[in-house]
Amino acid sequence: MTDTSLLEPGSSILQVNSYDIEGGAESVSMNLFHQYLDRGYRSSLFVGTKRGSDPRVREIDRGLSRNAWERVWLTKAGELRQAKERSAGARYRCYASRFLAHPLNTILTACGGLDYDFPASWNLLDAAPDKPDILHIHNSHGNYFDLRALPFLTKHVPLVMTLHDSFLLRSGFGSRLADGNSGRRFSGIPQRVARRIRSCDDRKIAEIFRNSRLYITAPSAWLMDQVPDSPLFAAVAGSRIIPHGVDLSVFHPHDRYRVREELGLPADLTVLLFISNGIRNNPDKDFLTLHTAVHRLAATDPKRKILFIAIGEDGPWERTGNLEVRFLPFIRDPRQLARYYQAADLYIHASRTEVWGLAITEALASGIPVVATAVGGIPEQIREGFNGILTVPGDPVDMAARIQYLLDDKTGCERMGMNAAKDAKVRFDLEVQAGQYLRWYREVRSAWDGGTS
Repeated sequence: MTDTSLLEPGSSILQVNSYDIEGGAESVSMNLFHQYLDRGYRSSLFVGTKRGSDPRVREIDRGLSRNAWERVWLTKAGELRQAKERSAGARYRCYASRFLAHPLNTILTACGGLDYDFPASWNLLDAAPDKPDILHIHNSHGNYFDLRALPFLTKHVPLVMTLHDSFLLRSGFGSRLADGNSGRRFSGIPQRVARRIRSCDDRKIAEIFRNSRLYITAPSAWLMDQVPDSPLFAAVAGSRIIPHGVDLSVFHPHDRYRVREELGLPADLTVLLFISNGIRNNPDKDFLTLHTAVHRLAATDPKRKILFIAIGEDGPWERTGNLEVRFLPFIRDPRQLARYYQAADLYIHASRTEVWGLAITEALASGIPVVATAVGGIPEQIREGFNGILTVPGDPVDMAARIQYLLDDKTGCERMGMNAAKDAKVRFDLEVQAGQYLRWYREVRSAWDGGTS
């Protein structure tokens, strides 16, 4: 029997994101993309930069323009953009190509202004295989989307936007968006000039939001509570909190020692796990606190053999007495990644800021307790003493003590792991998340009036 509370079967859903494969936000859009296909919807996913091999995911045309000169140089800049961080030469050639396409705008960008060289943003609806019934934008920042297109798009299709971070919610975010788009501001530009340009951009953004009608979702109440005090609030036509889910057919409990044997991990070690796309150079994840905490734990419990696995960045392994620290490159295959969750005794997470933390959700679904900092939306996932323990951010002493407490209480630790898996089936199932979005889409379609109000 068809659930009449969901978006009508066969409807067209177009999702847009900066990447198809990168971090938590990208996993969310990709998982929903596949969920919608499986349920019989005409599901499309457009990305600013495609890194995966799924032929159904389409990269947005970087060179789209009515002007042939612009098309040539914007296309060239787009081809070089992916290599910008790896090659200084490619970075400068990218800037040169953008300059040849739009000289004045490139100069303004170098002074700290916003980069608007993304004409394909205006053509998203025409580029879709089917006329979308719902346009769902995830990260609008990421050097690929022109915010000025929002009022136009919201007049032609109901537009849902998921907030994966607080970027668009902070006053003066235009200056940070400019930094993200253009890289480091060129030296020699007077600060007063840069401030004037950025102030102008912030006024433009405020005007964009005033003329747009967006249906906002966020994974946590913590993030949604910030919306009323933000520039974005002027655009909000409706809002809904929808927690992120994970595929429980992939992330679920398994025989820990059997998995360790398959991964070549000794059975007698205490395995602590941390996963992030980027570890030591990501200050928000505060790897220093984790690193210090596990060293303190090893020093206070010298008889315990500890293996700390940090997945997300390659690097030399460390060994100090009874502690070994292993760095592994980020694992993009979810099924392979799930094996490490299943092999661990505890998942530990020391973020200084975190809207949600999809790795925490994956760990809980895999049936292992979590020790994490009480910041952002994390307390909405971890129920203290039920499926994990919360710690003070930036305090390795407190984190080490909480890890020690759980490891010493083997029965309690096992009970928390079982609670975590059961709780995840109720709150963090990907199918539940997809269903919540499909109900929200139907409500949005019913409320939308073509952007006339």
